[in-house]
Amino acid sequence: MKKKMLLAAGCLMALAAHADGAYSYLTFTHNNLAEQSFSAADLTITFENGQAVVAQNGNKTTLALDDLQKMRFTAEPAGVEEVVAEANGPLTVVSLSGQRVGTFKDKATMERSLKKGLYVVKTAGKTYKYEAR
Repeated sequence: MKKKMLLAAGCLMALAAHADGAYSYLTFTHNNLAEQSFSAADLTITFENGQAVVAQNGNKTTLALDDLQKMRFTAEPAGVEEVVAEANGPLTVVSLSGQRVGTFKDKATMERSLKKGLYVVKTAGKTYKYEAR
């Protein structure tokens, strides 16, 4: 309950900061340090059953409150975030040392092929962080 109240208070304070138009994105930081950004325009957040439901333009994203470290308004979207389930191929995977690992047709194929470690995944004009376990 305390975490929900802190997140709600953070939302209200961040909304006040956003009012001047300097910050265009709401960015969530997950416990694994992955960041996920949403355009602040027409964004609504509700809290239910231990989850934050982020809604925008008919799309809804559910975030477990236990998995969130913080949220803040930013001028730019997060450049690296966790690969989402909807990510379709081709997925180009690069190691953190910059070595190209391969290109995969979809996320499931990529997950089966990668060795344990951290990677950068590029797809559909977006870049994600991915941890293979």
